[in-house]
Amino acid sequence: MEMQNAKLDLGIVITTKGFNVFSYFKSESSAKLADTTGAQPDIPMIDGKYDYAGLNKRLAEIKQQALIQIVKANFGSVPGNATLLQLYNTYVTKGLRSTNVFPDVEDVKIVAEERIKYQTVVAVMDAARGMYTPDGNVTMFPNVSIAGGIVQ
Repeated sequence: MEMQNAKLDLGIVITTKGFNVFSYFKSESSAKLADTTGAQPDIPMIDGKYDYAGLNKRLAEIKQQALIQIVKANFGSVPGNATLLQLYNTYVTKGLRSTNVFPDVEDVKIVAEERIKYQTVVAVMDAARGMYTPDGNVTMFPNVSIAGGIVQ
């Protein structure tokens, strides 16, 4: 698979049913960010509440997949048991921020349906910002773009 100039293109759609997450690693393109009405969410609400922990976990998986590809592109291989924290530390200490594989690895686009409360958007931003691990913290997607709303 050719990874040069690949974009992660991460997006989160906040609906009244939960979250839909789109990225390079998901078969649908992020062009579908604007058309999720009626779709079942990737991360549904639990007992009427948003699953921020589930969202954080899914975003950590995406970040880990992206970092594996970045490290592979620059060093040829990645240890099979590399943790998210180890991959992130390699990314930071080896100066891989200017890579042409997933140059948008720190970016996320957030789209919210019309009736979504501001506090929900802020909580999604918090879930996307970082991951707390027993060994240390990982910055995931600190660069946030917020889109207007879902076009119907």
